Amino acid sequence: MDLMLQAGLFFLAVHSVAGSHQPVKVGPGQDAILPCHLEPPFHVTTQMVEWKRDGQQVHLYRSKADSLDDQDENFRNRTSLFQDEMDKGNISLKLTNVTEVDAGNYTCHVRFKNEYGLFEVRIYNVTLIVDGGTRTDPTNTLSGGDVTGRDTATAVIVVIIIIIIIIIIIIAARFTFYLISPFKCISI
Repeated sequence: MDLMLQAGLFFLAVHSVAGSHQPVKVGPGQDAILPCHLEPPFHVTTQMVEWKRDGQQVHLYRSKADSLDDQDENFRNRTSLFQDEMDKGNISLKLTNVTEVDAGNYTCHVRFKNEYGLFEVRIYNVTLIVDGGTRTDPTNTLSGGDVTGRDTATAVIVVIIIIIIIIIIIIAARFTFYLISPFKCISI
């Protein structure tokens, strides 16, 4: 079997495309990062990476460079990949200055190219929600993933601190009650 074909089949068998299971939610004017990466991490700069939304080409990377000639006009000059992290398998898409028109389901395709054609490796879907109710600073960036995880951790820490303070107050009150209690035993 040809070495390139073997490498392509190995890539298909071993690697998968992953990201967050949570939709990415941003406000108009913000930047969105649509997460997508290879598991296990794989140097993806020699592969073809294509992002699409409803059949529209959002971003195409091939031959170690962006290939944006057929990019849908709506996405011109607003998309990029993290090329400095592609050697670690990161193929997340950054979409700048998001508008409500950008909302929808995005698909990340990774293809392995060999002399026989293209082998579709994996497809990963990400949903972008644009919340028109909140207008925010365009420099803010939100990405998919457990955005609420930090809030949950902070709440847990606050609850633990409150419980510790209550325990200290109860112990101090009992000790104070013991000191002023007329029924304590005094030995002579």
